[in-house]
Amino acid sequence: MFDVWSCSEYSNKEDRRNNMFNMSKEKDEEVAMKKIFKHIIIEDFSEDGITTKFRITNKHDGYHLGTIEYYKTWKKYVFNPSNSSIFDESCLKDIIKFIQGVETK
Repeated sequence: MFDVWSCSEYSNKEDRRNNMFNMSKEKDEEVAMKKIFKHIIIEDFSEDGITTKFRITNKHDGYHLGTIEYYKTWKKYVFNPSNSSIFDESCLKDIIKFIQGVETK
């Protein structure tokens, strides 16, 4: 059986208390090459310095949810989710908003 990881906030108070990230009251907060949304964090983790890649993690527990990277065949950025990750509407909207912002730069 696979573990399923979600982008949504956990209801368990202990999980929130042990949070490894600063949980800002603001929905969107930009810090260097990092974008913090309500439930996810998207940050640059480019390895070669030429192609920009972004890592998506759960804001509440730091679990890796997927990546955003440039797909040469389509000539655009795409979202590549990790296995067993699930997303609600608000997380998918945040990812789309981020990709649209990267493509307009």
